Amino acid sequence: MTEAVIAGVIGSYAYNMTMSLGVGALVDPISITDAGLLHAPLIAILTLLGVAIMLGARRGSLDRRDAFALLAGYPVFVIVALL
Repeated sequence: MTEAVIAGVIGSYAYNMTMSLGVGALVDPISITDAGLLHAPLIAILTLLGVAIMLGARRGSLDRRDAFALLAGYPVFVIVALL
């Protein structure tokens, strides 16, 4: 089950990054006028990835407390991404 979950997360991330950006660029070319605006969301998502890895590596699994911590990180990421 663990392998399926990890494959699903990595697969959905790869799909979203390639298909969503690809289709978006087909519809209307994407131009990045200020790449500096991408730094804060990048740092936030990498930090949350690190937290998820640390939580999972601690005991080899994620429990409900870990799930709540990760879910609480999502609104933080959204706020950082929108600012």
